[in-house]
Amino acid sequence: MAGLLDALSEPFKKLDDAVEQELVKLAIAIASQLIRRELKSEPGEIVAVVREAIKVLPLAAQKVTVNLHPEDAALVRSALKLDESMPPWRLQEDPLLSRGGCIVETEVSRVDASVESRLAAVIANVLGGDRREDVEK
Repeated sequence: MAGLLDALSEPFKKLDDAVEQELVKLAIAIASQLIRRELKSEPGEIVAVVREAIKVLPLAAQKVTVNLHPEDAALVRSALKLDESMPPWRLQEDPLLSRGGCIVETEVSRVDASVESRLAAVIANVLGGDRREDVEK
């Protein structure tokens, strides 16, 4: 009888796993849409993203290149003109990057502050690091 009950409960375990997988995908999709919407309403947030990514680099970092989506690069350039101080790094446009993120590179370092990697880090943190592969799918 116990074997029969276990056999009957197995499909429910698989269903629970499938529902969990779909809920994770739905949460990721909703978060991605919210990020895109926020960037449309506050596009200047990219400046903060760039500054945070550069802060992660070692203080002695040289030849810093900030890769940005072309529209974000224009926003950062205009924000830097307002600051009156030109930073010691160069902007490079990369149309393959999603808006709202950047990749900062030096000769020895690379900081991936793309929307996708930041979202993956948050989701992995929330889910205990067990679901990073779900984000990459």
